[in-house]
Amino acid sequence: MLSYTYFALWVWCLHIVAGNTETFLVSLPADYPIFKYVGDVGAHDYHVLSLNNTNNDKITINPIVSARTVTHYIELQSLKKFESYMVKTCWSAVSPISIHNMDTMIVPPLQDFMGTTSEHPRFFIAFDITQDSYPTIDMLESLINVSVTNVKLGIPVDLYSTIIYILFTCGFVFALERYLNLVARITTI
Repeated sequence: MLSYTYFALWVWCLHIVAGNTETFLVSLPADYPIFKYVGDVGAHDYHVLSLNNTNNDKITINPIVSARTVTHYIELQSLKKFESYMVKTCWSAVSPISIHNMDTMIVPPLQDFMGTTSEHPRFFIAFDITQDSYPTIDMLESLINVSVTNVKLGIPVDLYSTIIYILFTCGFVFALERYLNLVARITTI
């Protein structure tokens, strides 16, 4: 009975972590002009991620995926020159979708893009979403998390707290073990 409980707990834990992730690194070109972001460019059909006064940002999009491939665009704002950013796209493994062709694009100033224009160049990430179900479902809804994180010293900034926690835990265990060994030596004398 106990082994069945452990097996059920293991299966439940695997169900929680089941998901898909696509990541890639983005760097601004050296000649990309930096400007102070002043506001929205008007009504648009794309999402916006802003790193203004922060090192990471996340949005959840709920696209309706049909049988054909759909391209989604996300504008990245308030990026800095000579910085690297990790773009991570996650979705549930239960959703029969595939995300591919992830790429970046720069829209030049005053060029029309999806019905909007701006005086400044705009930096976008683009990715295609297609269904991976057979038979094809007419209209499929799926939640997709897209996050952008600043990368410092080759490590995404949002992982620093986890790394510090692991180091403190290892240090505490090491110190405790050394202390207990010391106590064992004293009691045997």
